[in-house]
Amino acid sequence: MPDIGDEDDRKHIPFSVRYRMFREEPNQKFLVYMTDDAPAAQDDWLLDLKLAYGPTFSADKLTMTLTGTLPDTTPDVQNAWLEVMKRLPRFFDSEERTKRFAKRLDPHDDATDFQAKMVATLLHLKDDRHSMQDIWAELLTQYANDDDSGISAIERMGLGEFHWSGTRRIYHFDVDAGIEDKLTVKDFVLWLFQLAWNGFSDGVAGASAYANIIRDWDDWYKNIDLRTVLQELSETAVAELRLSTQIADMSVEELADRDLFRDVDEMLVNKLFERLGTQSIADDQVQRIVNGRKRKLWYAEYA
Repeated sequence: MPDIGDEDDRKHIPFSVRYRMFREEPNQKFLVYMTDDAPAAQDDWLLDLKLAYGPTFSADKLTMTLTGTLPDTTPDVQNAWLEVMKRLPRFFDSEERTKRFAKRLDPHDDATDFQAKMVATLLHLKDDRHSMQDIWAELLTQYANDDDSGISAIERMGLGEFHWSGTRRIYHFDVDAGIEDKLTVKDFVLWLFQLAWNGFSDGVAGASAYANIIRDWDDWYKNIDLRTVLQELSETAVAELRLSTQIADMSVEELADRDLFRDVDEMLVNKLFERLGTQSIADDQVQRIVNGRKRKLWYAEYA
């Protein structure tokens, strides 16, 4: 490399190197390196050399990780991945975590897939799981067990903004950050149960706006393990949302169509007994109500 004088000389270095290699010493072997950021393609006097003799080797740790540990892919995809890595370098400090992450990657993953798989790695999800549904299923499970390790890891690694913006976009999650200007899993839980209680309608946006969360809620609801998690979460949510009085004021007919909270089933059972005692409801009507609740969240405890 030629000697560097002042800053004005620096911009001429690639041209000087090219001139020296091709005109002054064409038979000499050279190791070409640069300490500054790579120039744009249209300004790179050495671009043809890179294309002819590449790939370009870098001693930068993140670039070495990209080329040495992550799957081979196209230069465009590599550049997209590297941009994410530069914004979130802490994630790649752990060699063990990076190797687990690399197993998840597909050569066609874009920057969004890349970050989603980073989150999935932090949560120790199965290698083929990284959807918003999978991520939130794990976070809800952890929250039900008083465990905040997953969301803490997401925030600590700088992926909090990605996670919450994705939640807003995919689920139409519209809760503002609290006093500490930081969203929490609790915020999501209360929003989710209030929305489900209202039939997945907020009075403004129709059910179609919530199509993704409706689909994922249905899948969680049908999953035996996740049903237990939803039961646990509902116990806290009913108190936080202050729904007990509203539930107590409902008629048998209104309660029969409701779900989610233990309070609903307890109140329904009590009111059915009262109606039976006053002979104001027929036995076959009671049976229809009971049969209609077989798929409800708390049915097994009151059957």
